[in-house]
Amino acid sequence: GGVGKTTIARVCYERIRDEFEAHCFLSNVRENYIRTLGNLSCLQTKLLSSMFSLKNNHIMDVGEGTAMINKAIFRKKTLLVLDDVDSSDQIKGLIPDNNSFGNGSRVIITTRNADFLSNEFGVKRIFEMDELKYEEALQLLSLSAFMKTCPKEGYLEHSKKIVKVVGGLPLAL
Repeated sequence: GGVGKTTIARVCYERIRDEFEAHCFLSNVRENYIRTLGNLSCLQTKLLSSMFSLKNNHIMDVGEGTAMINKAIFRKKTLLVLDDVDSSDQIKGLIPDNNSFGNGSRVIITTRNADFLSNEFGVKRIFEMDELKYEEALQLLSLSAFMKTCPKEGYLEHSKKIVKVVGGLPLAL
């Protein structure tokens, strides 16, 4: 982790969400799934609450939640972002039937392991995120620390050491 998947997904979401009739950014799916001991209905409740501002609506059964999601987005152009997913179990019940989505709908999933997406869900496009190259990492560190693209005088060697230690992970920089 730490290469910026969530940040990029969030920026994309913020930029295009107004083009959709229904939209939701469901963050930390893996963490929420583990915290609720695999209770998918809690994530379904969050999704519906976020997407349609439904308050005091607690889904008790995954089947009920799936039906509610399918009905709520039926034929609507929908943007759904599921952040930090690491298994197909976390997706089942959150992504409705393909027939429910309206034309132009999009689902974005951030994950550290995309293998299960193409194997089980027939995902059409997978974008891999790479760590920053050394020069890019040094530039990002400089922008964060010194508000300019190169380190302040006297800090170049320290900056180089930091980049070597943390590598090209933007979150660490």
